[in-house]
Amino acid sequence: MKKKAIDHLNKSRIFYFSGTGNSYRVAVWSKDHINEYINDSEICPIDKRVEKQEILNNDHLFLGVIFPTHCFSPPWSVIRRILKFPRLKNAKAFVIATRGCLKLGKFILKGSAGYAAFLVAFLLFLKGYEIRGIKGLDMPANFTSVHPGMRKKNIQWILETARKKTTLVIGDMFSGKKVISGWGALITGLVFLPLSLLYQLIGRFMAAKMYLSSNLCDGCGICARSCPQQAIEMLGKNRPKPYWTFRCVNCMRCLNFCPRGAIHFNLLPGIIMFYLINAPFFWVIYGKIIGNYSCLKIFSNIYLKYLFFYFFMLGCFWMIYLLFFSLNLIPIFKKLFPYLSLSNYMRRYKEPGTSLVKLTDFSKYETKKTW
Repeated sequence: MKKKAIDHLNKSRIFYFSGTGNSYRVAVWSKDHINEYINDSEICPIDKRVEKQEILNNDHLFLGVIFPTHCFSPPWSVIRRILKFPRLKNAKAFVIATRGCLKLGKFILKGSAGYAAFLVAFLLFLKGYEIRGIKGLDMPANFTSVHPGMRKKNIQWILETARKKTTLVIGDMFSGKKVISGWGALITGLVFLPLSLLYQLIGRFMAAKMYLSSNLCDGCGICARSCPQQAIEMLGKNRPKPYWTFRCVNCMRCLNFCPRGAIHFNLLPGIIMFYLINAPFFWVIYGKIIGNYSCLKIFSNIYLKYLFFYFFMLGCFWMIYLLFFSLNLIPIFKKLFPYLSLSNYMRRYKEPGTSLVKLTDFSKYETKKTW
């Protein structure tokens, strides 16, 4: 076992959130290298029920949190879990936010981790953890509903580069260094903070209502059982179809792991939602509701009015999606809708070494106690 500069650490737990396997793979690389310094090292999905006692009674802990970046910020499910982490005095922590990277021939387009890693690190700092590392890491882009998938050799190049960087970061931390990088990305994230907040408050709910299954769907339910957020419900008796709820965080696991390629991210519902909330008649209807019902006069307060508008808008999203879901049960629309989705024409992506079984085998961590 290699000598480490921080000798009092005796246990490592790496929590990850992963849709298509990128963050899971980084967690595995981190664990493998940490095992050279600490015998007791494990990885655990952050999005599943985990016994709080596992890390509560061990101050001498090396904690890792690894997750994808969603519009310059962490997924909401990650923030919610971090807020429930216990307070520890002598624990060390590192945070890695993966970000999408596209390599098309010699052209390389890197994403931005924004303030994602820094926000999670700050929350851990408030809970007493000493932050040893903050890193944004390029991994193959997986949002294949809006961009083409990459060739295998380009994916392998990105993965190999990321593996080397992960190993280097872990080694530097155990040599006593603090590895904090991504200040430029932090500034970018702060500049685009309004866009990020719009995504968290509106965009992610809109996107959750843009998934539809095609006529290739056989109702197997793999998407529903493997969803890390339990955001998919199977509706129907003879041949049930997946229905996406607002719990969806757009991790893309369902779309990229569907064995029949039957799931699509359809842009048409999103376009209608966007134009609806910007159309004049939408504001007319909203104004009539506020003005005609005496029970709603409390919304004369500007803040309550905005709050009512927000939930009214989400209700409109739900009704539009319900319409498309119902139309999708009709054979002609079921065949037509996939042609209106970019994902119908693009190569899909899942981390090459990660199977759906690895991402969904949480039995080891399920307990009666929950966070």
